[in-house]
Amino acid sequence: MGLLDNVERGLERAVNGVFAKTFRSRLQPLEIFSALKGELDANTRVLSRDAILVPDRLTVRVSRADFERLAPDGSALVDQFVRDLRAYAHQQRYQFPGPVTVTIVPDDSLTVGMLEVDSRMSAGDVTLVPALEVQGRVHPLRQGVTTIGRSHDCDITIADSAVSKRHASITRDGDNVVLRDLGSTNGTKVGGERITLLELTGPLDLVIGATPVRYLLAPKAVG
Repeated sequence: MGLLDNVERGLERAVNGVFAKTFRSRLQPLEIFSALKGELDANTRVLSRDAILVPDRLTVRVSRADFERLAPDGSALVDQFVRDLRAYAHQQRYQFPGPVTVTIVPDDSLTVGMLEVDSRMSAGDVTLVPALEVQGRVHPLRQGVTTIGRSHDCDITIADSAVSKRHASITRDGDNVVLRDLGSTNGTKVGGERITLLELTGPLDLVIGATPVRYLLAPKAVG
């Protein structure tokens, strides 16, 4: 079963459960989610071969009748849309310039069952910086040394018992980025192989301890 199958099944369960009383109109959660995905797909901004930026501010306009039906469980539904959009973006290798927000608002020009989606990017001019995506959070890498481990003294803390207190480090010197394992117990792996020193030249999936980590170029607002 693919990622999108899981997402759609999750939404179907939501309709049959907590949102069952909410969706009595023709407008269904899967329709909204499909429109949100389409808005991302239609508004990609290619920064490089490996970095595709998509809008992080999305507004769903629905009829007032649908809005009133959505209102009681609106915040829970929005939270679910945000989670599922992040999963979809990860699958498509999309990147958001900032935290994703979804807002549902009434529009008196729309009839029951209709919706429209507006979007924008929170950042205007952006540049790409090396970063690590760890447990759903993106950490831009500063110039110099960034330490990674279970200890709260590390620059990037990973809550994983398989991660050593000071597990690894990344040194960024200009455009050069080098990963070092610091003699960790469970190792740092790429493609299942333990590494001790590796130059990072493009997007790469790593495993630190037992935690999947992705090295990527992340967008950062200019100014």
